[in-house]
Amino acid sequence: MVLANGKQFGVLEGCDHTFCLKCIRGWRATYDKRTSRHHFRTCPICRRNSYMVIPSYYMVNSGADKDALVEEYKEALRELPCKYFEKGKG
Repeated sequence: MVLANGKQFGVLEGCDHTFCLKCIRGWRATYDKRTSRHHFRTCPICRRNSYMVIPSYYMVNSGADKDALVEEYKEALRELPCKYFEKGKG
């Protein structure tokens, strides 16, 4: 169980499913060899697109708590410099 191990959850932005962070990142790194379709932006359960996996120490599925978590994560990302833009010299 994720909580018992002290590990993080991977909260998906596009649906109400939550996974072990390591597991969902592994899923998103795979693809279906028969169709060459990548899973990197889908939920393993409902297959809805989800462009972000939000690391969290608590489980949220939907509602105000999830909305707050998503906004907090987006705000933290805004503070990080883009590694592809070469600090304004892009």
